[in-house]
Amino acid sequence: MEEVFKYKQPDSTLNEKVLSNVITKDSFTLVGYRIAVPFSELGKNVRGSVSQIYGRLELLTKRLNKDIICLIPPQTLDPQLPVLFVGIEMAGQFNVPEGMEALVVPGQKYVIATFKGTLDQYGQFQQSIPDAITGAGLEPVDMWQGYTYEVYPESAYNWSDDGAIQEIRLHWTIKE
Repeated sequence: MEEVFKYKQPDSTLNEKVLSNVITKDSFTLVGYRIAVPFSELGKNVRGSVSQIYGRLELLTKRLNKDIICLIPPQTLDPQLPVLFVGIEMAGQFNVPEGMEALVVPGQKYVIATFKGTLDQYGQFQQSIPDAITGAGLEPVDMWQGYTYEVYPESAYNWSDDGAIQEIRLHWTIKE
């Protein structure tokens, strides 16, 4: 469950980007695919995984919604071959479909930063978040060591048009 704290801190480096909430989220489980490919191939592999997930939604009967979650599980960074997990949040008891796997994300505290723009602007947005968190008096966890994740809302993200205005909710892990 999410516990929302009253908190608003504009990110002054990016006009429409805001650190909107600080939440404590209980552990949750994703079902999806682990991808280990070079950075240059992540985009097309994420799209392929999303397509596979959407093609098997009828098997994911205990899913909470159709939002896609992407995260980099804690790891030692290999700049040539990062590991990314792409999945859907599940609830209760469920079976993991053949060829997919489950990943349990531990309960943690997060700052939520919502991005609305084109994908070519996202890198700058993401890089600005640790400084925005620090500027708000909080301490970010290195994204390679925590369970920082991105939510691609089914209602606000267009997987078929990279040039469209997209919405991505970045949940950045912070220290308690």
